[in-house]
Amino acid sequence: MELTEEHIAKLKNDQKRLDKAISTNKSKFIDEIKGGMGKLIIEEISEKKIIEEPQTKGLFRKMTEWILSLSAK
Repeated sequence: MELTEEHIAKLKNDQKRLDKAISTNKSKFIDEIKGGMGKLIIEEISEKKIIEEPQTKGLFRKMTEWILSLSAK
């Protein structure tokens, strides 16, 4: 399929339309979050029971110990 001037113009118009739609929806989403959706999210999170687990050794420390144990063998 060859791209003619018509196709290029059509693609440019489509790109402009999509950019405008993305911009509009992005600003609507940000406004919804600022306007109260954030409060709803916080309320839903606070209703759930959060279980704190005791801190164990970090992944880096475990990996270091594992590598050292392999190199010792």
